Amino acid sequence: MITRPHLPESWQLKTAQERTHIRRFVIVFVFLSILGALHIRENQPLSPIDEQTHLDYVLKAGQLQLPGVDERLSQDTMRIMACTTLDSSVYVSPCDLPEFDPDVFPDHAFNTASEATPTYYLATGLLARALRVFTPVDGLLVSARLANWAWIAAAGALLYLVLRRNNTSRLIATSLSLLLVLNPVSVAAGTHVSPDSALPLAGMVMFLLVTSHRRTKWHSLGLAAVIGSLTTIDGAMGLAVLLCVFLLLFQIGSELTNMISSHTQTDRKFVADRLGTLVAVTTGTVIMPKVLDALRIAYTGSLGERMTSLPRDELFQRPDFDLGTMLTGFWNIFPPVGGGYVVPPLRGLDVSFVTQLLGFVILGGVLAHLAQQTNPRNQATAIAVVLTGVFSYPLLNFMLWSRGGSFWVLAPRFGLAPVAVYFLCTGLAFRSTASKFALFSLATSTLIIYLQNTLFA
Repeated sequence: MITRPHLPESWQLKTAQERTHIRRFVIVFVFLSILGALHIRENQPLSPIDEQTHLDYVLKAGQLQLPGVDERLSQDTMRIMACTTLDSSVYVSPCDLPEFDPDVFPDHAFNTASEATPTYYLATGLLARALRVFTPVDGLLVSARLANWAWIAAAGALLYLVLRRNNTSRLIATSLSLLLVLNPVSVAAGTHVSPDSALPLAGMVMFLLVTSHRRTKWHSLGLAAVIGSLTTIDGAMGLAVLLCVFLLLFQIGSELTNMISSHTQTDRKFVADRLGTLVAVTTGTVIMPKVLDALRIAYTGSLGERMTSLPRDELFQRPDFDLGTMLTGFWNIFPPVGGGYVVPPLRGLDVSFVTQLLGFVILGGVLAHLAQQTNPRNQATAIAVVLTGVFSYPLLNFMLWSRGGSFWVLAPRFGLAPVAVYFLCTGLAFRSTASKFALFSLATSTLIIYLQNTLFA
């Protein structure tokens, strides 16, 4: 008879704790997934922000087909566009045609997202396909949107888990996970197929990896590979990368400054760890996208380039460098909780009111978190978070300009990558009974308004 080895008591305790954490994550993830499904079942119109191109890419990636040169939307995608319609006045086509003419569709039905790295699209497409195979869900649009919402639900569940592991009360952790998922920017990103949905989870994972000090022999190499892969989800991940670079530089600078001011020996192990992590972040960010591009070329023969010019291309020309342009939108600090495209059921005054309250809560929470830090290393991390939130738009503008892009009034969705980190800092700062009651009241109000507008609109 084979007997199980007896684990030390400390191992048994750690294993039991890990099982508890996994169970918590799964429960919260399922609950938040149900909330998203309640909205998605309403079959809302397609988002005017290129949802059809992302949907087409996701559906093809689910069949392990990546867009090629001058890729156009499939007949399935054009049928979804014609029958579901877009949330705009743009003409597409009648729904009942046996076959659709791509030239009558917006952008002549060219897939304007075809050159994007397939990281998000493969993961979402395969999950959507699994939903159609193993669950009663059979609609292409519904399955893709449910798979897309899974990214948002996972971000909320991870936020809850991290807060609980930091001894935050269950009430605050639950309230903040609900507020992260149900704010209008997250709802729009989660219920419409787009890489925006993956930004909060990817940004949070990147932040947790960088702030972890568990260094092993393969730590830097693994960290570079994981963070490099996360950056390929979407260009807006650049804001999360900057946050991580800032906090590493500030931590290293804080350690060296403390050594000079107090005439004490610096913690060389800590500085070496932070420098190694900084190298891993920067090298992974530069190298991994090129590795994935090379794999894509080997698999498909191209990067899905669009050789045909479209009228929209004239709108995306890089302007001359101008400081005023770089500061466009600077007044909108900590942007990813309100504004931009809002799904039709959530355009009422009540939603706008609670969203404004949430914005003030997050701003106050991040600043309170900074004020509470006494350890220089933690202070450096908190400063990086504050600066990233305050300078979100100038940073995004500069990154867009440096990549050759044009300028328009950026939507809050571009700043979604660090949003879960802002909620995390808020949860770590608010511990009093009054703050618990305030967050619970705001979360309850948001949930009721969401359900009311989703189920009874």
